[in-house]
Amino acid sequence: MSDTALSKPDKELALRDYQRDLLTRTQSAQQSNSVSQKRLAFSAGGYRWLIQMEDAIEIMPMPPVVAVPGTHEWFKGLMNYRGRLVSVIDFNRLLAGPANSHNINDRLIVLSDHLSVPCALQVADLRGLLDLNYSQPKSRSTANHPWLGARYVIDDVDWYELNLTKMLTDPMFLKAYAE
Repeated sequence: MSDTALSKPDKELALRDYQRDLLTRTQSAQQSNSVSQKRLAFSAGGYRWLIQMEDAIEIMPMPPVVAVPGTHEWFKGLMNYRGRLVSVIDFNRLLAGPANSHNINDRLIVLSDHLSVPCALQVADLRGLLDLNYSQPKSRSTANHPWLGARYVIDDVDWYELNLTKMLTDPMFLKAYAE
């Protein structure tokens, strides 16, 4: 084993420290009185997404989820989040169809109560926080998705604001039952 390889307990501690640091930064950004240009960044369905900090109330490892019969595969089921039922959506599968098996590193982004739909997004590729203070929205690209908001180019990579209002009112999203 090389000197740079971490043992399993060390990897778990490093991951736990990363999650704790990300949660601290997320909460700090939410509590800031100034208008924050920081966005929570993740990849799903072939796009790189950004959501505003006030739209996410918690990032957590995947909890136990109870499947709901008769629903689409992207509707993972329901979870108990602090005493209330919250829908869990496999966001990659919703966007791109069948996905790989559950990854132990998947994270859940619990969406804010002000969005009126108790929902959490399961994402496999959480990127952390991106600061948009030095980036201006660019013109729309040729990408065509109804939930795309402003497009930012950071280090020659396109990032899109996820328009949660459009997503949560889209008939495709609201129709979780399978026919």
